[in-house]
Amino acid sequence: LRCGSIRFLEVPEPVLGFVRRHQGRAVTCLFNLGPDEVHLDLPDDCLGKPMEGHGFEYVRGRGCVVLPAQGAYFGEMA
Repeated sequence: LRCGSIRFLEVPEPVLGFVRRHQGRAVTCLFNLGPDEVHLDLPDDCLGKPMEGHGFEYVRGRGCVVLPAQGAYFGEMA
C-alpha cells in the first residue's frame, strides 16, 4: 500500500477511500476514521474482491460495505 499511484474516492466523511495501483495490481482501501458505523454504497467493480487476514472488521454486500467504528476494508481489483 506504500508504492504506486493513488486515486482518492469520493466517499462521505469520516471515511478515507482510495485505490492504490502498483505493478499491474490494484487495491481499494476504505478506512472509517469515525466513532460510528458507516454504510457505503459503492459499485462492486470499485469494491473488488475482499482481501482477508488484515485484522479489520467489515460487512460486504452486493454494492455496499459496512465499516464499524475504526474499521477498514481492502478489496483486490481485477
